[in-house]
Amino acid sequence: MRFLFFTFLLFQLSASAQNFASKHFQLQKLAPNVYTAIAKNGGSAICNAGVIDLGKEVLVFDPFLTPEAAQDLNRFIKKHLKKTVRYVVNSHSHNDHIRGTQVFANASVIGTSIIRQAILESEPADIKDEATIAPKRVRYYDSIPKAKDAWQAEEDLLWKGYYNGMARSIPHLKTTPPDHLFSDSLTIKGTFTDVQLISFGDGHTPSDLFLYLPKEKIAFMGDLLFIDMHPWLGFSKPLNWISYLNKVQALGINTYIPGHGPAGTPDSINTMISYIEKLLQLGQQKKENTELEIALPDEYKHWHLRNFFKYNVSFASKL
Repeated sequence: MRFLFFTFLLFQLSASAQNFASKHFQLQKLAPNVYTAIAKNGGSAICNAGVIDLGKEVLVFDPFLTPEAAQDLNRFIKKHLKKTVRYVVNSHSHNDHIRGTQVFANASVIGTSIIRQAILESEPADIKDEATIAPKRVRYYDSIPKAKDAWQAEEDLLWKGYYNGMARSIPHLKTTPPDHLFSDSLTIKGTFTDVQLISFGDGHTPSDLFLYLPKEKIAFMGDLLFIDMHPWLGFSKPLNWISYLNKVQALGINTYIPGHGPAGTPDSINTMISYIEKLLQLGQQKKENTELEIALPDEYKHWHLRNFFKYNVSFASKL
């Protein structure tokens, strides 16, 4: 019953949102002055973003893989909110969450010093590598027929959008790291609502932060949370990640926006913790018997980004 009510509430809020269309994301209104942009398969947003109308100005959280998708988000803000984006928040350093930052040229970019350092160190090499890799992957996905299996067709569409967006955007990228840094927490007060940016340290990466709205009990989690999608464990300390999520749970949040996947509930955090714990168990089994073939558990077979699973097992086996 709780799930049905949550689904109905999201539907009602989304239906009341301004009419807006983008091939990159689906806009949802979560509360008065709070929006999320859920990435569409086939588009080049890839991650989910947040838009918080603070009253006099706007904050954007995780502005997508590509400037193209971020331009659509900026178009919504200018047309419907009629306000300036004052803040952009980078939840961590991965490309699919940061490259749209350059669209908001006059905004203050917020992150931790570790996020800033990671962006400055990794982006030049990543962009150089992707300039070679992305066109090849575009040609591959263009060459394959549409899968008859609906799940596989959606998976292919997701990756096709990722590589197409990457290939198109690379010639135009300008690395835009955070210039407003904090360590543990930062509060931004608005006339409509207050925002808390919180970092409990490392989780999915060596430094992750999330956005918490105390009044609305909403959190934008970045890649600390995936819903119906396999996370990438390869840059993490899994036990620290679990500890991080347990601390988030203590805040009593009702609505969670993951880095990837649909909006979720407190149960989504439990599912994420269970997944990491399961990977640690399977990794230990693989460590004890390197010849063992680890099967994908049934409860995760419908999740997308399935190819991450075997890499996660391999990573966990080396811990």
